[in-house]
Amino acid sequence: MLVNEEATRFFDCVLRQPLGVGDQQRIRHAYWLAHTVHAHQRRMNGDPYVSHPIAVARDVFLHGWKHPDTLCAALLHDAVEDGFVPESVYVSLVGACVWSWIVTLSKKHPVADPLTGLVSGYQQVDDDAYFDAILRLPDEGRVVKVADRLHNLRTMEGWTEKKQQTYRENTAKYVVPIADLLQNPHYSRALRDSLGMRGS
Repeated sequence: MLVNEEATRFFDCVLRQPLGVGDQQRIRHAYWLAHTVHAHQRRMNGDPYVSHPIAVARDVFLHGWKHPDTLCAALLHDAVEDGFVPESVYVSLVGACVWSWIVTLSKKHPVADPLTGLVSGYQQVDDDAYFDAILRLPDEGRVVKVADRLHNLRTMEGWTEKKQQTYRENTAKYVVPIADLLQNPHYSRALRDSLGMRGS
């Protein structure tokens, strides 16, 4: 029920704006891919995992980031790490730009089997390299990481105190500076509020 409600709210917002048929279809494809990849996952608070990317996509839309590439990337920002869908499928369904962004937004980069093209493993990216790559994205891509982090900060039920503290410290070090670069100040303020950094 939670997923259906989140999806309904998201599409009620998105489909009110003037979009071409192709862009509407790409967003629906992104939703379908996210739903497929995360189908059997749960968040630590017990919610279906796919409720998270849907909530992130709706949030960026409501705060002014309405480009279809941004919405697709928001829906798929965890899909690369959590699934084994080949690059060719993503590019075919949502485009090469979105694929490039969601790989950059993934801390584990996929390694493809040279014979089948399927994802056969992952290569971990360290924090400095990861966030440096995100800084090189346009605002339309960066905002996905920032909104993702904000939603996680607001839904940390089930996390240990140590994990929460580490996550907050990582956010202050890496994500707040990215939020500060966005033209829309909403996320910079919201992250600071969540971290108790208001006015810093």
